[in-house]
Amino acid sequence: MAKKKRPAFSYEQALAELQDIVKQLEEGTTSMDELTDRLARAEELIRLCQAHLRQVEVQVN
Repeated sequence: MAKKKRPAFSYEQALAELQDIVKQLEEGTTSMDELTDRLARAEELIRLCQAHLRQVEVQVN
């Protein structure tokens, strides 16, 4: 019996990390040096979460 491939990340973990980044940005605790890296990571997490949601939608439909 073949096992289903699991994503390389947990949706919940990615969402929690994204929420943490948003919180840091809102609080202003991110230095200008870190800002670009945080925004790039947030974009990556958003893409991963969107892809995961598309997969789930395909499975449900």
